[in-house]
Amino acid sequence: KMKEKLELKDVLGAQSYDSDSDNEIVNPKTKRGLKTNKNPKKNFLNRQRTLILCERTTKGKHREIMNDLLNLMPHGKAVAKLDQKHKYDLSAINDLCMMKNCTNAIYFQTKGEDCWCTIAKSPKGPTISFKLFDMTSTRQLKLTGNCLKGSRPILHFDKSMTETPLGKLYKELFTQVFATPPQHPKSKPFIDHMFCFYLVNGRIMFRNYQIFTTDRLSSKSKELIEIGPRFTMEPVRVLDGGFKGNTIYNNDTFEDNRVKSKKARRQIRAARKAEFEMKRNKRLLLQKEVNEIDSVFYQ
Repeated sequence: KMKEKLELKDVLGAQSYDSDSDNEIVNPKTKRGLKTNKNPKKNFLNRQRTLILCERTTKGKHREIMNDLLNLMPHGKAVAKLDQKHKYDLSAINDLCMMKNCTNAIYFQTKGEDCWCTIAKSPKGPTISFKLFDMTSTRQLKLTGNCLKGSRPILHFDKSMTETPLGKLYKELFTQVFATPPQHPKSKPFIDHMFCFYLVNGRIMFRNYQIFTTDRLSSKSKELIEIGPRFTMEPVRVLDGGFKGNTIYNNDTFEDNRVKSKKARRQIRAARKAEFEMKRNKRLLLQKEVNEIDSVFYQ
């Protein structure tokens, strides 16, 4: 080793080799590094990856939202569609996360005409089920905003999300799922767009904006231009595990469209049954009305 250091010193001349660092060459006059050959993977400490997948029977307009999120998240990974045999047991997604080295998962599925989204930390949880409303993909919006593919976003949360324990849970989960880790190999060293989450009337609104600078000399001259996609999430249930476990929160004010249609059908059946019973009782009363004079001759 001493011979290697002496040879390196002779080659470099005025530059000397730093024995404390194997990857850095130090100038003895300025005592600053002249060249570094550090591996960027050593700085990649936060290894959060998000698995994004959908059910096999998911509709095309719902898959567009999923593809938009995949394009906006450099740390996202896609897999094949999940079979219908796992429709009621989503714990198989934990095995997929283990195979893909993912710590988070976003799962889309279609129930009737509605789109449901399940966001979870795998495998320990928590898991939150959302119903999506007002979904509009980037292709449908056709807005003027744009951002670099692979750039890291800024996450903005509504102030009301920090006032309740449930809001804090949403904020922490969205931070770990949607935020691109620093020094990620597939990310670009730019921040030119922003994910916004607003909590309004118990629903969470998602928006994606471009950070546009009108004057590069002035730091205050910045505007937000919407890019897309946009959608609204209504939380339905929170589980303490990854796609399984006990229910720790259930939204009592939520009513699914299928439940509403079942209630409406039951009310229609009950009204028809009541009308039928009323007509039947009226018919029986008319039959019982017999003339008393006619009954005298049969005694």
